[in-house]
Amino acid sequence: MVYVASVEQDVAGFVSAVLNPPEPDAQWELIRHLGQRRVFVEVLVVAEPYRRRGIGTALMNETERWARRQGATSVSLRTNLRSPLSVPFYEERMGYTRDGAVFRKRLRS
Repeated sequence: MVYVASVEQDVAGFVSAVLNPPEPDAQWELIRHLGQRRVFVEVLVVAEPYRRRGIGTALMNETERWARRQGATSVSLRTNLRSPLSVPFYEERMGYTRDGAVFRKRLRS
């Protein structure tokens, strides 16, 4: 699913999300939501001139409405925990909670 927000003739932002079906072997998983339909937001982008004007909120709200219509029980995404824009947006404005962390180590060849 992709939604695009426009202001006059400008693309102000967009969101892309995918619906994930229950995992086939979910009964053996320790993570309960893997046995349910769930949506993963691949990307949310709002062009800089349009930030803090409600466009990201509108895109995420529409994504959540779409997820409910698909029978999803949750919406998840990844973001940079050091981002001064995205972390407050997701936690404070949208009501998302941190549900884990991804650790990465760059390897030298």
